[in-house]
Amino acid sequence: MRILVTGATGFIGGRTVEKLLTLNYKEVRSCGRNHDKGKPLVDKGATFYSGSLLNEKHLEEITRDIDVVIHCAGLAGTWGKYGDYYQANVLATEKLLTAAQKNGANRFINISSPSIYFNYNDQLDLSEGDLPVKFSNHYAKTKFEAEKLVEAAHSNSFLTVSLRPRFVIGAGDNQILPRLIRLQQSNMLVQIGNGENIVDMTTVTNVVCAILLCIDVSSQSMGEVYNISNGSPVKFWEFVDMVITKMKLPTKRKKLSYSVVFPLAKLNEFFSLALRRKKEPRLLPITVAALAKSMTMNITKARKNLGYDPKQSLEEGVDEFLLWWQNKIE
Repeated sequence: MRILVTGATGFIGGRTVEKLLTLNYKEVRSCGRNHDKGKPLVDKGATFYSGSLLNEKHLEEITRDIDVVIHCAGLAGTWGKYGDYYQANVLATEKLLTAAQKNGANRFINISSPSIYFNYNDQLDLSEGDLPVKFSNHYAKTKFEAEKLVEAAHSNSFLTVSLRPRFVIGAGDNQILPRLIRLQQSNMLVQIGNGENIVDMTTVTNVVCAILLCIDVSSQSMGEVYNISNGSPVKFWEFVDMVITKMKLPTKRKKLSYSVVFPLAKLNEFFSLALRRKKEPRLLPITVAALAKSMTMNITKARKNLGYDPKQSLEEGVDEFLLWWQNKIE
């Protein structure tokens, strides 16, 4: 079996490639925009192609003779133009689907996002159909649009699936935990709200396990969308304290009322949009709400249909990250 992983220089994509290389597949092909970032994957045994998923020649090259496509590439974020998100998340997915089908691939595994659900309120036990009246930003909107393309492409000869992993942590994370640690080190980490909000998270090891299940699961379980998490919600700020304590940093931080900060964030967003600022503002409503509101997801469907059973605990995922992070900064 030949497998292609897009977005292989990213967090989830990179860890997926590393795991696939330990298994008995005929070829693990990977791609991304940055050739230099792909060199470590080549050193480990993968083939790597640099290029854009909007380039048809590149798509033809990377999908030729491929059996399974694992699509991890995309543009994430909370700020920017819709057109940029559309090209990276929707158009690129559409072109990749077309190329994969044309070249005879039989499975397409799409990594989506639970950002699709976000509505600025406490959200508990979300099932896959609990969609908001309006998407919170361009990223969420375009990830859902990409999901619909993947769903529409599903057939008996081309099996597709989308996974929505929540708040992914572990070795290779250059965004979530590093940002929290740096903010705490600079005494700039601020707790929004009363600290009682609970959230679902997922270790990247468990996400990769879910992806591997989709490679071999029966056709009856494909053609769907699945929530993926550790299945063990935690109080967000207690989780932050655990990470900070393991880093041997003080846990003391400023605390601000959500009712005070959220209106200020709305005002800042209004003026930033009016002034057409290209750089993402530090204070945005979506960021404030994400730090203060609860979000948990129901993973019953993934457990039942995929046989998904998260094995690695959040604390084990944090320990894995910290070992990698400390080795990286030394």
